[in-house]
Amino acid sequence: LHEQWHDALESSAKAYFGEGNTEENIEILTKAHEWMERPPESIAEVDFHQKYGRLLQEAEEWLHAFKKSKRIADLNCAWQLYFFVYRQIDDGIRTQQKLELHYASPKLFNACNLTIAVPNQFSMKGKVVTIASFKPTLKVIPSKQRPKRITIVGSDGESYLFLLKGREDLRLDERVMQLFKLVNTVLFYSVATNKVTGYQIQRYSVTPLWETVGLIGWVNECDTIHELIKSHRVER
Repeated sequence: LHEQWHDALESSAKAYFGEGNTEENIEILTKAHEWMERPPESIAEVDFHQKYGRLLQEAEEWLHAFKKSKRIADLNCAWQLYFFVYRQIDDGIRTQQKLELHYASPKLFNACNLTIAVPNQFSMKGKVVTIASFKPTLKVIPSKQRPKRITIVGSDGESYLFLLKGREDLRLDERVMQLFKLVNTVLFYSVATNKVTGYQIQRYSVTPLWETVGLIGWVNECDTIHELIKSHRVER
């Protein structure tokens, strides 16, 4: 809920204050308030309801008042509360360095000995490596979307690292990796390149789980653009 509301408030503020689109602003906020009607499924959601439930309920009342009166003053009163909630959530997200699985997703925390294969480990030949469990702590990557590094323990006892990305459609990335695989195959069987090293494109697994959620195979010894810019500023 923290990141969902963070994104919703950013989008609605852009629509209202940036583009002057009141209708889109109201539509985004109304949809966001529907999330509060669902019963909490994790400690994180319980925490969100306790911290921001009353404030968001008051903001929703001002929102309903604006729908009836069409007075901008009512909408501005709602936004005073939304801004306060946004700043609180934003501060928490920016300082977060790790996420405990039992806090965010009890179902994943308790999941064990699944029949689902570890992403990119399925094979038609030999034994399939399935998901035995998930490591309890996720590392938050300090980049714009703040994805999480999750560790899956396979049925073979090995640990497999993945980047868990939300708010982004990875289906295009998956197609790009498939194209790279085709290119690598062509280069491998080409007379001009099959005996020369360095003509293979480095690939990694991409597994879309939903329209805006997916797993990317972890690539070791790589930096984010955020880290590169940060280190460059420190050196200067």
